Amino acid sequence: MSKESTNKNKESKPKRKHIIDAFIFVDAINPQNPCTLKQLGLDLSLYESRINFMIQKELIIPIENREDNYYLDLEKYYLFKNEEDKRFFIMLVSIIIPGIIFLLLGLAWILAS
Repeated sequence: MSKESTNKNKESKPKRKHIIDAFIFVDAINPQNPCTLKQLGLDLSLYESRINFMIQKELIIPIENREDNYYLDLEKYYLFKNEEDKRFFIMLVSIIIPGIIFLLLGLAWILAS
């Protein structure tokens, strides 16, 4: 696989981590050092919905009185990510444990016959 196709694959799947990394790279992680979305170097047509979601969740904060200037609130992002990870873990456990119980009950029923 060539480097070009690898880069295209990365760009075709916009991920939140790419946005976070871009904000960190330009050091826009506090209100004193905001950046414009263009300065992130991301294809905004691909990332627009994720960026808007992060703005709604107040992870990316617009700067008042400065049009199109934003910064990433890293503390809020880490809290949000931890909560998201907890929800995923709870969902995963709530699916796996009943599955194992039903599997064991099914095996016990088969062996008891």
